[in-house]
Formats: sequence, C-alpha cells, structure tokens
Amino acid sequence: MVAESATGVKSQRERLSSEFDVARRAQQAMLPQVPARIGETSLAATCIPARDVGGDLYDFYPTGDGRYAIGVADVSGKGVPASLYMTLTKGFLAAAGRDSDDLLGTVSQLNSHLYAAGKRKIFVTMALTYFSPEERRISLARAGHNSPLWRRASQGESQYLTPPGMGLGLTSRLLFERALRLEEVELSPGDAFVLYSDGITEAMNEEREQFGEDRLQAVVDASDGLDAAATEEAILRSVREFIGSAPPHDDMTLFVVRV
Repeated sequence: MVAESATGVKSQRERLSSEFDVARRAQQAMLPQVPARIGETSLAATCIPARDVGGDLYDFYPTGDGRYAIGVADVSGKGVPASLYMTLTKGFLAAAGRDSDDLLGTVSQLNSHLYAAGKRKIFVTMALTYFSPEERRISLARAGHNSPLWRRASQGESQYLTPPGMGLGLTSRLLFERALRLEEVELSPGDAFVLYSDGITEAMNEEREQFGEDRLQAVVDASDGLDAAATEEAILRSVREFIGSAPPHDDMTLFVVRV
C-alpha cells in the first residue's frame, strides 16, 4: 500500500512537471521574435522566469507609422497567478496598441482594461516606448516600472529616465492619466537604451545583497562599442556572477536597443 501511494505521488509529480513544462514553453512562445537589426540599430531581448512560469514579459511590434513599440512589464506576484495575468496583459496590449501612434492613449487603455479585470487585487508595472529607427527618437511612458537606462556613449554619460506614472490596474482612467507623463529622447550613434525588470536590479547573492542600479550602469557603461546582443549578454553574465549559487527569486527580463 505504501509503495502504491509513493508510486502515485511520483506519477502526479511527473504529470505536474510535464504540464508546467508545456505552460513554460507556451508562455515563451508568446514572446515576439525580435530582429537582430533594424537598419543601423541592433536589438536584443530575453525573459528568464525564476520558476517554471513567470509574470514578466517584453513586447515588440510596429505601430503603423514607421515606429516600433518596445516594452517590458512585470506583473505583481509570482508563479502561476502572475503568469496567467501576464497572458491577459499581453492580449490587452495587443488590442490597445496595434496600429496606434498614440503612446499615452495606448497605456491609458491598457490601464482601463486591467483595472476592470483585476479589481485592484493585482497590478502591472510597465515601461513602454515608441522607437523611430530613422530619427533615433524614443518616446517613453513609465507606468510605475523600473527607470530605463540611457547610455550616452558619445558624451561618456548615463542616466536613468524617471517620467512619472502609476502602475497599471491600480486606479481609474482619470487619476491614471493625471499622473502619466511622456518623455522623449534622441539617441546618438553608439548610445544604448536598456529596459529591464526588477529581477535584474533586485537579484540577490548569498549575502542577500542586491545587484542594484549602480552595478547595472557600470556594466552598460563598459559596453560601449558592443551591439545590443553583446550588451545584453554582458548584463546577464554580470548578474549570474553576482548571485553565484543563490537561487533566483524573481523573473529577469531585458530589452536592449543600441544605435
């Protein structure tokens, strides 16, 4: 009887593991393919869940006016509930943003959808940009998300961009729009623009010390002359070396633009 019970538990675990594997592959398949280059601009994106499934996402799609939407988002919570809400967020963004050249309007619509669906029990942070490769211009809306990092290689400077904005799904349209502001920057050749989730900056080592914004900036500062893929790999390698044998505690998502 004990052997039969143990066999049943093992079988159930194997079945759950198989189902999680299917869910993980399906979730990863939802993430868009990002071209390595658009003209002179190189791009790279990755999303690494801390568990079998996660609540982070990145997105990339044409807006219909020659620009591209580039975004990174993070759903509150972890595991299966966050992954389900991530799928919902992806669908809402597709509905609100496809063929729209109004960045603030897209983010506001997304907030309204998530506010109605989540009843303020769950929320999403997001940094969404519209990028014009021809003009090297980025328009940024930041809905409570980590501040994107702009590496100004030609000037030897870096800065985190902090336009105001509330998390998605926390409040009604009117209050949300009052808090939201657009920021625009024009990149110069050699510049990098890095979107990321807090799984990068809050990654912890065995001493529970966080990787932090200063280390992220130091890696990006040292990446001048590299393309987006090499910059992304340098960041991930630095995070892995920092955390060592400590288990990841949050999803890690990156989207790097290098002009």
